[in-house]
Amino acid sequence: MSEEDIKISNENIFWRITAIWGFSEALLGGVLHALKFPFTGIFIGGTAVILISLLARYTENNYSILKATGVVIIVKGLISPHTPITAYAAVSLQGLIGFILFSFKSFPKISALLLGIFSLLLSGVQKILILTIVFGNTLWKSIDLFINYILVEIFRFHSINPDTEFSNIIIISYMLIHLAAGILIGLLAGILPVMLSKESYKAIPLKETKDENLFNQIYARKRKHKRWYKRVSAIIFLFMAFSLLVISFFYAPYGKNVFYEILFMIARSVLILIVWYYIFSPFLIKWFKRIMNKRMNSYASEIENIISLFPLFRNIVSFHWKSTNQLKGLGRIKTFLYASLLSLIREEIN
Repeated sequence: MSEEDIKISNENIFWRITAIWGFSEALLGGVLHALKFPFTGIFIGGTAVILISLLARYTENNYSILKATGVVIIVKGLISPHTPITAYAAVSLQGLIGFILFSFKSFPKISALLLGIFSLLLSGVQKILILTIVFGNTLWKSIDLFINYILVEIFRFHSINPDTEFSNIIIISYMLIHLAAGILIGLLAGILPVMLSKESYKAIPLKETKDENLFNQIYARKRKHKRWYKRVSAIIFLFMAFSLLVISFFYAPYGKNVFYEILFMIARSVLILIVWYYIFSPFLIKWFKRIMNKRMNSYASEIENIISLFPLFRNIVSFHWKSTNQLKGLGRIKTFLYASLLSLIREEIN
């Protein structure tokens, strides 16, 4: 299919790409988790960058990016009713940044690269900022103390500088991973439209991909909202915090001040999370959904059609992950991502 053919049916392309983006935001994380796919968070953010770049390439009106963003948010809310307000904000911000960057039609590859960098960096910054707001700077100090104690007292690395800020090393490494991913995804998003238009496509045997256990597992996860204190990250944090409480109480070099600082951090974080999850977040989500419900009436049939495509999309992703099981590492990931995106865009729909 040539680029000219794509542009002739740009309205259909718009809704197909929007449907893929909605699937990515609402269900793809669950699909990839069930398939034991690594780097799920970066992949979801990167997928949005690629799809926004495709929207900018194959639709004449740049406002289509904002329109698609609104539809994706509505779909995300319908499929994942427990989605936190921060996730809606992240999607909105990505769409807005994409709209601004692709307003410069003469530099699509540069716009795609900048969108990849900004989106992935903002994703990393958002997580670090939320942790700092909830737990305070004591969190990072606690990480430094915890790692220092493990290295010195358990592994006997007595040459370690007690003032080493391991938390800064973790934060910088985390942000560098996001920056590298943003650059790679941005470069790919810039050249992908040409690659897809030149690629020959053969329909895949979707009947072989039906896996109702996988699909039911994903939807069950979406219906059952996991409490914050049951998440792996929360369990790790609580384990580290209470371990430090015990260590600081009995380990003389830390002193009693560290004990009280950690105790205050735990109390503060629990209070903030309770206020956020049970007061502010429900209010903001209710207000946000009220706005989205007004918009939903304008695209009711389109949204219904988008959601009806999700079983097909899930089958496509599952098929390509299983068909690449003979490959390993980055080679498998690269082949899987490209083949999945090609099929999601080009597969005929009855």
